[in-house]
Amino acid sequence: QWPAFTLREPAGCFCWTSCGTFQSSNYWKGRAVTYLQHANQSLLSPNHSFLLHQRVRFPHVNNRRRKVGDRPMVDCSYLRQACVTLGRPQPRCSSRCPIRDRPFQIHVHGPHASDDVAIALEHMHGLQDPLNPFGPLRHLEQDVSVVIGQLPPEEPVETRAARMLWPKWEVGFSDVQLTTILPLGAALHQGTLGRERLMLSGALFPQSWEPLAAVTDGICTFERDDVLGASRVKGQPLPRCAKRECFARLGLCRPGHVFGRDAWLARQALDTALGFDDLRAESRSFYTTRQRLRVLFTIRRSSHGRDIANIPELLAACPSFRHRGWSIHCNAVPFATLSLRETIARVREQWICSSA
Repeated sequence: QWPAFTLREPAGCFCWTSCGTFQSSNYWKGRAVTYLQHANQSLLSPNHSFLLHQRVRFPHVNNRRRKVGDRPMVDCSYLRQACVTLGRPQPRCSSRCPIRDRPFQIHVHGPHASDDVAIALEHMHGLQDPLNPFGPLRHLEQDVSVVIGQLPPEEPVETRAARMLWPKWEVGFSDVQLTTILPLGAALHQGTLGRERLMLSGALFPQSWEPLAAVTDGICTFERDDVLGASRVKGQPLPRCAKRECFARLGLCRPGHVFGRDAWLARQALDTALGFDDLRAESRSFYTTRQRLRVLFTIRRSSHGRDIANIPELLAACPSFRHRGWSIHCNAVPFATLSLRETIARVREQWICSSA
């Protein structure tokens, strides 16, 4: 009982479930996303054999590595009596911002402030820069400080907690799905997500966050607004967080990792939050007896050249493909023109969704 998953050639593989690896890699094996170590640019001929490459492991209902409940999907260290003050949005710097141009500051009050800050900074040690994970680390010690004494009475404290997250590769799509959205979906499936407000450093694709906005007390951004790096936000930007706001508990959080079938359960929980049916209630017979594989190609024009240049030839060749009694039915859709709900509906109709 698995929904569609995604194959990506030549640059890598983003799977809504678990597709194993195209090349051996102990680090990536079984994770929700797999990238090739080198690009294979030889797929311009109408050759669709990569669809059933011998190293692609198709989903199996018993393919579990570790249970979601074995580890926290959103691991937070909480600051008590903490106030967040926003500066100007910083579209092109995060760890590299000069001190005077830092996009936010957190001030922690109370007798426990020093301990809370020390624990939280240790917890967030090694945080990767959300705009460039291969660059300098994001040093939060420059953004979090202890204030002697209690909060002044004119500073109201929220009774609910909020959580701050720095998605890896804010300007990406699959990366944010893997590193942040799927772990949050896994927490939703666990029942441990809660309704705390989510505060994100930035979001290039706001519609990706619609399921989480539906099950929390809101989502806002605190570092960037409508521009991330050299890219403008796709669609209506998420709201900016309040200029200054104080919380009884403010979590500095790191999402966990989602593996195999748990990635599907996470995606299932997110889809359900948007009103889609629970696929786990459906019969397995459709997936185990029907010998027809449905493939949906993504039509897109990307700036980095990861397009499928021969989609018409692939669509024409699909009907002639046979493999161990299986046939393939292919279609192509420009997903960039669809809403998130429309995209989920189309993907749920398929077994494989392939894009460059």
